[in-house]
Amino acid sequence: IKRTGPYYLPDITLKTFDGQPVALNSLRGKPVLVVFWASTCSTCIRELPNLIALHEEYAGKGLEMVGIVIYYNDPDEAYAMAQERGIPYRILLDKDKQATHAFRNVHFTPTTFLAAPNGRIVYRQQGVINFELIREQTQKWLAAS
Repeated sequence: IKRTGPYYLPDITLKTFDGQPVALNSLRGKPVLVVFWASTCSTCIRELPNLIALHEEYAGKGLEMVGIVIYYNDPDEAYAMAQERGIPYRILLDKDKQATHAFRNVHFTPTTFLAAPNGRIVYRQQGVINFELIREQTQKWLAAS
């Protein structure tokens, strides 16, 4: 994976649909996949089965996955879709654009980030996710731990 720059998972805390805080820094120590999405994004919806399969395959082995509902998406609509589609990983809300700014101005969905266990972001992709690349890198990190 090519380096995306010398930056790390941001030191921010976002809330889940039910108000539980999640500090992104607390996820360090494991590979972390962060996907900004919207319930109105057709590409996001098409990728959900692959994201769910990735979660099922690697969550028990150490991969952390987080979906961040982009600031312009109605949280109730996002919640309804997450329930309808059975999204198994944590979904966080970015109501005040905190994550948008912390991840260097994300405004389009999907935008995906993969962070190494040390927290360094090594992959940023706007648009269709390269699942093969994500799997390959995740397997390397998990095998080394």
